[in-house]
Amino acid sequence: MNNDTRAAGLSGLPLQRKIPLIVLALFGFVLGTGIVVSYFEVRHAAELAAADRLLSLSRVIASLSAQPLTQRVIVTRSVAADPAIVEALRSPGRPTGPAVRTALAARRPLLLARQTSRVRQGVNRWAARPRRLNQRRLE
Repeated sequence: MNNDTRAAGLSGLPLQRKIPLIVLALFGFVLGTGIVVSYFEVRHAAELAAADRLLSLSRVIASLSAQPLTQRVIVTRSVAADPAIVEALRSPGRPTGPAVRTALAARRPLLLARQTSRVRQGVNRWAARPRRLNQRRLE
């Protein structure tokens, strides 16, 4: 009888020993399935977050590069709409009159405002120790 129970394997074990093994196997299966599902969910969430960050970054870069272009288009349209400037461009051989100079002088701050504010507020990021630009001290 002793040889019969050994040859039978797991089926020959009493129920008191089978139940803990079955519960342990079931627990291992559920834990393994949970780990695999969690891995794929975290990976998918990370890909979605990266795509969202990339989209928002591309929008920021596009808006930063579009602002100077938009400002130039607005200033160019205002220059093209001024009759004194249009007349001066139609006849390049004549000297520019005071009306053209005042029209261009009125628009000069619009053209230079963005560039000078960037230079005044800019920081030299390529230096070993970043510092504000255009701040010279006499020693």
